[in-house]
Amino acid sequence: MAMKNVEDIYPLSPMQQGMLFHSLYAPEEGLYVTQMSCELVGDLDFEAFTQAWEEVIRRHGILRTAFVVEGLDEPLQVVRRKARLRISQEDWRQLGETELEGRWQELLAEDRRRGFDLTKAPLMRFALLRTADDVHRALWTSHHILLDGWCLSVLLEELQILYEARVRGQQVVLDRPRPYRDYIAWLKKQDPEAAQSFWRRRLGGFHEPVPGLLRAAGGPADDEPSREAPPQHAEDAVLLTRQQTEGLLATARRLGLTVNTVVQGAFALLLGRYHDRRDVVQGVVVSGRPAELPGVDDILGLFINTLPLRVTFPDGQEVRPWLQALQGELTQLRQFEYSALTDIQRWSDLPAGESLFENVLAFQNAPGKGDEGGEEVPAGVEPSLRLGDLKSEERINYRLLFAVEPAEEMELTASFTLPPYTGSAVRRILGHFKNLLLGLAEAGRETRLGELRLLSPTERQQILLEWSGGESPYPRDASLAQVFACQAARTPEAPAVMACGEQLTFRELDSRSAELAASLADRGVGVGDRVGLCMERGLPMVVATLAVVRSGAAYVPLDPEYPAERLELMVEDAGVALVLTDPGGSPAPLPPAVAVLPVNGGGEPATRLEGGTGPSLCGDSLAYVMYTSGSTGLPKGIGIPHRAVHRLVRSTDYVRLGEGDRVAQIANVSFDAATFEIWGALLTGATLVILPREVTLDPERLSAALEERGVTSLFLTTALFNQVAREVPEAFAGARELLFGGELVDPAAVRRVLGASPPERLLHVYGPTENTTFSTWYEVPR
Repeated sequence: MAMKNVEDIYPLSPMQQGMLFHSLYAPEEGLYVTQMSCELVGDLDFEAFTQAWEEVIRRHGILRTAFVVEGLDEPLQVVRRKARLRISQEDWRQLGETELEGRWQELLAEDRRRGFDLTKAPLMRFALLRTADDVHRALWTSHHILLDGWCLSVLLEELQILYEARVRGQQVVLDRPRPYRDYIAWLKKQDPEAAQSFWRRRLGGFHEPVPGLLRAAGGPADDEPSREAPPQHAEDAVLLTRQQTEGLLATARRLGLTVNTVVQGAFALLLGRYHDRRDVVQGVVVSGRPAELPGVDDILGLFINTLPLRVTFPDGQEVRPWLQALQGELTQLRQFEYSALTDIQRWSDLPAGESLFENVLAFQNAPGKGDEGGEEVPAGVEPSLRLGDLKSEERINYRLLFAVEPAEEMELTASFTLPPYTGSAVRRILGHFKNLLLGLAEAGRETRLGELRLLSPTERQQILLEWSGGESPYPRDASLAQVFACQAARTPEAPAVMACGEQLTFRELDSRSAELAASLADRGVGVGDRVGLCMERGLPMVVATLAVVRSGAAYVPLDPEYPAERLELMVEDAGVALVLTDPGGSPAPLPPAVAVLPVNGGGEPATRLEGGTGPSLCGDSLAYVMYTSGSTGLPKGIGIPHRAVHRLVRSTDYVRLGEGDRVAQIANVSFDAATFEIWGALLTGATLVILPREVTLDPERLSAALEERGVTSLFLTTALFNQVAREVPEAFAGARELLFGGELVDPAAVRRVLGASPPERLLHVYGPTENTTFSTWYEVPR
């Protein structure tokens, strides 16, 4: 080493050490070689351009830095007193567009293969390609070990000021920059014990790293190239629309969050969903610039660092407090952004040699970062040379890296190695990332993490319909009223509903529900409205339920025994303006602003509504809103479409309901099992047998009622099933199928029923309200 050309010598930062290792380990791969290209428009003064670059290099020691490893225990960076930047020129004006692009790609590939000898400064070079009289395509190639993206705006602004001054023959005096070695000196003063304590607390108990997204994304896929082919580097991106971006920014501002917090949260959710994990660690790229170091934002050098961020997803966690807690984690992490990843891995509970993370996200929030094709122009200077179409490409040591660009239309980018990743797999991952990000931006006050959708509507359709196999036909595009009308026309004199010695045929139920639907229409009830049903089990309740859907509105079951405060909350939340009650009115107090209409279930045959089924509805139209308590105890409304009800009871694989069957109606109307009971009968031609509440709560009377009324199908909650099994295990002898569920099964109760006179089939069923009553079923073997 010629010491006369040495200005300074000092150690490397942790990130520089990592880049140096990977660059020396695989020099042929061109890792961390950054190629920044742009278009320079204007009358380029080559001499002034060269002088401006020389002055920038003279001002910043990092641009004159080389790295020495051989013969040293620890590598060092050496700042040369002088380092000359090579700027090559070529004239491409004679090339056609196709040939020019081909030559450009060849140049990029050749330039990348050249790499750098890290012992020789400067670790950068420049090429100017003249493509028109006043247009140059520029390529600035450098090694990432010198600079991070934050430096770009500082360097370009300084370069433009110096260039414009020389073109105009002016003198300009810039503030003396702070050298990068000041940051290295600051690093040496940090307390390693405090950092170790912090990272041990954050990572304690984390024993299983989150795998890469490749396998979960479905790769390898058909478009994967041969394993024999050399690795190729590719990039793909998805954009948020301007409206979506503005919505994301507005949500962050409203909640007092940084956009980075929301983006990191979406990425964590992506990892958790893909790998079914409640505890993940992801790589997060941080700026690494310590606020306590004066002038740090204007220092040229490599400050960024990649650190582990641990994120957990507690059961039932609401989105907003979770994001606020995540921001707190990111804020605390800032104090230790300088930590070396090798040290952090050593302080973790993972075995030696095992990486903390494979999935990395960089939120690119560099100062002065604008839209692609923007300009870096100092205030008060009209540039003679305009910079546009700014692009950057780099190969890193991660097979898959995500980056987010803040802009008017936010861009989510993935840089990946092919193989093992494939274009289709990466596009799928990016789409899911976007879905979760938008879900966070649109989340309401009580939205929970588990409610955010990973899949697009098209993917959901594909999984639920195209891939599910064994699809059985059902009237997916029809309304409930349309299917009921067809059934009533097919079996008009068959009994539709029985209660307390009374019954209505399908013809009578059709007529009376049409009469009430017409009355509702006269009151202005129609498509999009919500009508409350505050009624006990009985004929009026069935007439009212059918009438509401015939009117085009959605019904909202309201339990008359609920407290007044709960009923008021449900009515206001659902937007209910009218409530139907039993003939004697509602036994529960309702908000005074709500209109009440008693229903007796009788009446003369009415003139049918146009078309017989009321307003035009489809399978996606809202049928009802069912309220559940949820984990907080507060009512939560779940909207269910007509199509979902059809799927629950028509052409199913767990029960076969049809003409001649009798379905017991035992469930409270505000419990979603009533959906199975009521519509399971009305849409299939079966008879709905309504049992009074006092009968259902007495096992002896329930047993007698089931036998007397010839019930063939019924559902019981697990608690009621257990009670009947203890007292009258033979109560279900005449039933074809008994469904039960909702709580943990008591095997002893099941054995008692199966050991007595069991139903033909005993099915345990489960499903959340959101999935329309039943999602899974299991037939208990005898």
